[in-house]
Amino acid sequence: MTEPGLEQSTTAHTQWARDAYAKAKQQHPGLTSYGFDLPRGTDYLDDWAEGISTKHALEIHRAACWLDGMETVKHPDRFGSCGLKHSAERWAGAYVREGALIVAALALGVPIKPYGRQGHGAHIGVSAAAVVRRRQEAAERRSSDD
Repeated sequence: MTEPGLEQSTTAHTQWARDAYAKAKQQHPGLTSYGFDLPRGTDYLDDWAEGISTKHALEIHRAACWLDGMETVKHPDRFGSCGLKHSAERWAGAYVREGALIVAALALGVPIKPYGRQGHGAHIGVSAAAVVRRRQEAAERRSSDD
């Protein structure tokens, strides 16, 4: 994976993300750019319904860079995909869809546990220490940019 702030996706990154999405979609047919199924009671359209664009592939790649090397836990129950997507965005300095974080976790073998009827996200099996480190990295980058 590469450093955050990656502005352009290479052909290899784009293909990796598209392959990761295709595999995730086989495992979880209801997976969308928002997570598992579209949020109930909304008129959201799935940005990925027509396939993964280069822009969407870059989001998956950003999420994978954020997750890469993080310690995992066997039973994900502490961190949700929505909160972690925001942490990944702060770290990368760019937007990441919730579905992109889920696809990246699946591709990297990070355990996930979909919320089911409780929502469209998932618990992501990363350790608290790893999340704290990534959040500190993001804070240090922001302070060095000032």
